[in-house]
Amino acid sequence: STFLMRLAKWTVQSSWLSDLFTDRSILATQRKWAIVAYF
Repeated sequence: STFLMRLAKWTVQSSWLSDLFTDRSILATQRKWAIVAYF
């Protein structure tokens, strides 16, 4: 059960990393607009 939890955590982290690398410009743009909307 700990192995499954570790595997699930690794899958989530790896998918998050791949999203980070593929959508870095989109995330940066969203963050920029979020900062603009905040101020």
